[in-house]
Amino acid sequence: MFMFFDEKVFELDIQGLESSNEVLQHLSDKLESLGIVKNTYKQAILKREEEFPTGITFGNYGIAIPHTDAEHVIKPQIGVMTLHEPVEFVQMASQDTLVEVNTIFILALKEAHSQIDILQKLMTLLQNTEVMEKINQLKNTDEDKEILKEILNKEVSY
Repeated sequence: MFMFFDEKVFELDIQGLESSNEVLQHLSDKLESLGIVKNTYKQAILKREEEFPTGITFGNYGIAIPHTDAEHVIKPQIGVMTLHEPVEFVQMASQDTLVEVNTIFILALKEAHSQIDILQKLMTLLQNTEVMEKINQLKNTDEDKEILKEILNKEVSY
């Protein structure tokens, strides 16, 4: 499967969201409104994030990679959000350590096996400080969304 990235699911330098739940609800609503996920996706991703947190730190960047089961997905997509001000996510493999997150990659994948491939490629991307710095400097413009799409097509598509 070739991963297709759509600028409609990129929200860059966003302000006004104050919690991880607000971020996940906002992104889930966006994916649902675009016909990417079913109406069950939001509740499933909130539950999964509570049970298996996805916050992680790479260098200076706090990142979350929320995802849930393929049964909630209509068509595969990765949504990306960067925040003007970070919000707290619970750290991966923890139940109480918090991570200040400013970059979120929300996964909507149709095939369970593709989730592992995408996560591996994302982890490689996230360790590239130069690329992460560039992503976090992008603003919510069509031009910057196109730059992000090019980065993701180069680094994450398969």
